[in-house]
Amino acid sequence: MTTVSAGDARKVIALIQKECCNYYTGDCAPCDCKCPQVAKMKPGARAEEESPFVCRWFLDAVLPLDKDLQASLLAPHDLKQCERCGKMFAAGSNSAKYCSHCAAEIQKKLKREYAQKKRTKK
Repeated sequence: MTTVSAGDARKVIALIQKECCNYYTGDCAPCDCKCPQVAKMKPGARAEEESPFVCRWFLDAVLPLDKDLQASLLAPHDLKQCERCGKMFAAGSNSAKYCSHCAAEIQKKLKREYAQKKRTKK
């Protein structure tokens, strides 16, 4: 059984409210009722079942929009800790050390240092 932390549940609800095309003012358009996934994520409303996910559309179309959340919910053992900021992230390879934000900053820094070194050699 997969358990979802309160912080992850809040992230799931926010993701649904922001990105789900079927979500409209708390209702699910295809079901014509309250969104079952949001109801499942609310504290105290979770029944002990096999999976905390009841909406196929959420799993297939909405959750992949947030790769880190998807990794933490579906495969928590595949997460690594960023060496720079300490945030947990879904590693794309075995050699990944940094989250995407830190990796971009470090890449810019290395590129800048390389360009400065190349300019001073001439």
